[in-house]
Amino acid sequence: MVFRMRSSLTPAGFISPSVVLSRKSSAHLRANVQASMAN
Repeated sequence: MVFRMRSSLTPAGFISPSVVLSRKSSAHLRANVQASMAN
């Protein structure tokens, strides 16, 4: 528990943008799949 809190606090500035990026890329991939299926 303590280690988990520590690990989430230390790279917090790095984790949050990476989460946003991964969400954007997954949405982009989904849009690409839908477009290719439509074609």
